[in-house]
Amino acid sequence: MISKKSAESPDRQSFLYCHTGYTDSKTTWYRKRSSGFTLLELMTVVFIIGVLAAIAMIGYHGYVEKAKIVTVKNELNMLEKEIYAYGIDNSVLYPPDLAAIDYGGFLDPWNRPYVYEPDLTIAPRTRGGAPVNTDYDLYSIGRDGQSVQDIDAPQSQDDLIRAGDGAYKGFPKGY
Repeated sequence: MISKKSAESPDRQSFLYCHTGYTDSKTTWYRKRSSGFTLLELMTVVFIIGVLAAIAMIGYHGYVEKAKIVTVKNELNMLEKEIYAYGIDNSVLYPPDLAAIDYGGFLDPWNRPYVYEPDLTIAPRTRGGAPVNTDYDLYSIGRDGQSVQDIDAPQSQDDLIRAGDGAYKGFPKGY
């Protein structure tokens, strides 16, 4: 504000306020605040956004893995139905391989082919030496791409299996 006792002209006082941020009043001296953000404020916002993004990515990864597991279980159900339909249509017990039901080279969500073994006299999946199926074996070798005959072995723990002649589909530890 322009003081009536000020010796300076109004134009001079406006100039001082615009260029310095200070007024020439006897009682009021203040600095005009700029309208931008400080570097510290911007860095704080960027840090908070980074922390939130990191938390979201961890949660997102967990949801993606759960979705892959559900996908495998659904695909095992679908393949099981196709195997039984093939047997009914062709008057045989089971198809010789997945290619016979047009699923040869069918990949799981980890880009590995499903394993189908109709002849359990060769190498059936077992738990403690006992076969987990009496009809055929069908499973995904899981994320690590490793699997062995015994479902309790460490290499088979991430496999998603069909066991109990189709009554169970999931991880070996749950069977």
